[in-house]
Amino acid sequence: MSSKEKIYFVVHLLLIISSTVNASKSDDWTFTDIMKYAGMAAVGGAGAVVAAPVVLAASGFTTTGIAAGSLAAVSQASLGSVAGGTVFAALQSAGAAGIGGTASAILATTGASIGAGVAKMFDSKKNKED
Repeated sequence: MSSKEKIYFVVHLLLIISSTVNASKSDDWTFTDIMKYAGMAAVGGAGAVVAAPVVLAASGFTTTGIAAGSLAAVSQASLGSVAGGTVFAALQSAGAAGIGGTASAILATTGASIGAGVAKMFDSKKNKED
């Protein structure tokens, strides 16, 4: 990942955490609470980047092309000729050449959003009716 993409990721991670916490003056947010959100966002971001190549390979998008008998092969057979610029073509390219820096940054940001959302979902301080 280039330094520009790392900065992009960190800025988005901070925005995600700040928008997820959403504390009001009456809330007693501690450093531990903030670190819980940051930790879950980091786990989600890293998990998405690590899982993407594994999921691509398991689906049949390999470095040598589409694996015979795979989900990708079935999809390609039903699509017929695959046009450039389509989702299938992008997945095929990512499987063959690897996931680029920009795609990794997008995956990391999306995973971080999901991780922070999971932290909020299980937060004991979430909105309660008085």
